[in-house]
Amino acid sequence: MSNKFISKQKLDRARVRFWWIAWVFLFCSILVTGLLVVEQSNQRRALYQYMLDLRVQQDDTLSELARLQVELGSEASYERVVDVANSDLAMEFPKVIIPTKPEIVE
Repeated sequence: MSNKFISKQKLDRARVRFWWIAWVFLFCSILVTGLLVVEQSNQRRALYQYMLDLRVQQDDTLSELARLQVELGSEASYERVVDVANSDLAMEFPKVIIPTKPEIVE
């Protein structure tokens, strides 16, 4: 066995090892990138769902605000306050209301 043959054999093994290491590195890089993409998409989906929930909550709040603005100063508003005060706070209110002067709320 000559010295030249051994070095050629070692050189061939080194090339094979290099290519195996390169393929393993490439495979691991693709795998990690895929996992990061999946995690990021899950986070974005959760954030989008949270935004949709907030939008629904905002719509409900705006409709409640519009209803309360229409109800402000009406008899239904007073009746609701009286019902809450009677049932929750055990307060008593007069049965007949005599309006004195209409109030304008802006």
